[in-house]
Amino acid sequence: MAYKYTGNPKEKDNFHFLSFKVKDLLSYGKDDKIKNRQYNNDLLINYIEKNENIAKDKKVYYELIEFLNCTIENELINFYRNQKEMEFMKKDIRCLFFDFHFKKETGISLLEKNEFIKILTKQYKSNN
Repeated sequence: MAYKYTGNPKEKDNFHFLSFKVKDLLSYGKDDKIKNRQYNNDLLINYIEKNENIAKDKKVYYELIEFLNCTIENELINFYRNQKEMEFMKKDIRCLFFDFHFKKETGISLLEKNEFIKILTKQYKSNN
């Protein structure tokens, strides 16, 4: 089975991805002919959305629906707000290694609050 990777190095596209809903990014590039991963994600998301009545835990179901409908930018903001996760990353040797080299190259640390969003916004605005 062939899969399409949705990563995109173009700053303009990455900036626009910030406004995508999580569910839209998960199905971005879906191909009905080859039934790629994005196609399967779309099927699964549609199934989930249409089957609230069979959810055993309504609270978890609504949290999932809220997550799927949240924008990538809002989820990145939520990620940076998660102090437990940020503390973990600030202690993780691999994160520190890559952040060190990224900061050395760009002058920006991705471990600082909302820096990834700022980078995408700045790159987009400087190229337009």
